[in-house]
Amino acid sequence: MEKSEFVRLTRDISFEDRLRYSNLTRAQACALSPKEKIRYFYSLHVGHAKLKLVVKKIKRCLSPFVEHRIITLIGATGAGKTSFIEFFLTNEFKSEKPGQLPFLMITAPALGTTKISWSGVYRLILEAGEEPLIDQKRASFVEDGRLRTVPASTQGQLPSLQMAVVNMLRYRETDLLAMDEVLHLLRFGDPTKLMDTFKSLADAASCQLLLVGGFDLLEMVATYAQVARRERLIYFDRYQDKKTNEKGKLVKNDEDIVEFGDAILKLQARWPFDYTPNFFAAREDLIIATLGIFGLLKDFMMQCLIEQAENSGGWKDEFVERSLKRLYTIQAIQKEVDAGEAKLKKSGLRLYRRLRRYARKTR
Repeated sequence: MEKSEFVRLTRDISFEDRLRYSNLTRAQACALSPKEKIRYFYSLHVGHAKLKLVVKKIKRCLSPFVEHRIITLIGATGAGKTSFIEFFLTNEFKSEKPGQLPFLMITAPALGTTKISWSGVYRLILEAGEEPLIDQKRASFVEDGRLRTVPASTQGQLPSLQMAVVNMLRYRETDLLAMDEVLHLLRFGDPTKLMDTFKSLADAASCQLLLVGGFDLLEMVATYAQVARRERLIYFDRYQDKKTNEKGKLVKNDEDIVEFGDAILKLQARWPFDYTPNFFAAREDLIIATLGIFGLLKDFMMQCLIEQAENSGGWKDEFVERSLKRLYTIQAIQKEVDAGEAKLKKSGLRLYRRLRRYARKTR
């Protein structure tokens, strides 16, 4: 299957489609057409161990008794951050009355410019909230003793769009604004100014922000002391076949291998063909081949399913080799993960030392 055809098949899967697919029995899934089987498996949401841990941490941050105005979710490429956030927010936040939008989610734009287009970001938020007449929004303020009004359709549109976003989030009673792919904004912006803007938006709208992205966000958040006191960092962890014991030696990580195997079994149990490959038997090889990243595991099984669908449901062992990521791709992801986890560990150590110093002062 060509990549373009796969994108067309999976692009328009709605939340209602996901619910319908999730309620299918295996017999009903096996009766689907080949293309529907691909949509069905792609849409599956599996509650594996690492994901449940993220859910627990985010729910703790969303408690009305916490001070965290900004939540940052980071993880490796393919960890499943985006699909998780979409599914989690839709389930966690329900509208209780017409016009209410408990959560909004946007993807930060990659416009290819040399600076952040905040007007583009604000417009995306307004569009996500289905706000009408965006170009007619106006901001009024006093300048040199005179009242000035700036419409959103003019060159100086930023104040009007910013005010429109704040008002919309307030009036729609939005509790959480999620922003995916924040790296797109980080590439050309000053991290301090970027976090200042996020903080101001969250404070003005009285809502929480959920920033989602890769390890690049770690340094931005960790170095911004003013926000760090009101920010919570959550890592979407991966499964690892080895761990360091109390003696500092690498040993087999039985717990992660078992949990990774459980995740495989959950996907395997929903396989929409009469013949189901025994992926579970290869769990210790797959945890290495996919770096223990659940999203990469699902991508691998998704590709195996496509190969089987194109072979009229018949299985060939060669599908496994064809479905695995190329070595250079895995090596590139491994390099990114190693560097990111090293930063994460270093950042955690710095925080621990700061808390120790604080504890000494309060004795």
